[in-house]
Amino acid sequence: FFRRRLIALSDIIMFLTYATNAALVFCLTLFLQEIRGFIPLVTGMIFISGGLGGITAAVLTPRLIRRAGFRTTIFAGLILFALSIAALAGVEPTTPVPVILGCYFITGIGVVATIVSLQIAGTTGVVHEMQGLAAGLLVTAQQIGAAIGVSAASLVITAVAAGPAGALDITVQGYRAALLTMEWFLAIAILIAGFLLVMGWIRHDLGIPALGTPPEPGPP
Repeated sequence: FFRRRLIALSDIIMFLTYATNAALVFCLTLFLQEIRGFIPLVTGMIFISGGLGGITAAVLTPRLIRRAGFRTTIFAGLILFALSIAALAGVEPTTPVPVILGCYFITGIGVVATIVSLQIAGTTGVVHEMQGLAAGLLVTAQQIGAAIGVSAASLVITAVAAGPAGALDITVQGYRAALLTMEWFLAIAILIAGFLLVMGWIRHDLGIPALGTPPEPGPP
């Protein structure tokens, strides 16, 4: 499987995307509860905006893929995701909640658009008997990515928050440093997605599904 470049790179992008998304959820939860002082109920309600963004993307992404191809959609989704994280990294303790809601709504769109497109890319050209394995690799990349992402964010926040006598103080600086660290994960994912997009342009294959015909195994 990993000899097929499209499948292997799709798994890597999925890993990086899930790592970043899991770290964002972890960091934003700490920011809202420890720094802004919101109760868990209010924090959970703020996260609804990301779900609404995800629903929006779930409706629009198939149309975009049919028009522009999954390679383009992966790249565009990652760019949107990276921009939303940069915006969330810049929030302050006094930032109005609607601004946070808007930023996280955009996050939901970017994440879901990317993941839906990666699910297609990671199983393209795979024979029917091997579809389960291809999908399993994507799920594995998601689970490992989420674990690594939260661990990395925890390390950064802990390093910044370490105070006298080992006391921990969650700060805006720690929150921001963790998110900016995860932007490097996304930067790598964007570079890989850009490579796939350029290769698609060269080969005149942007990943636009052919309606009414089953996918044919082809070069990665």
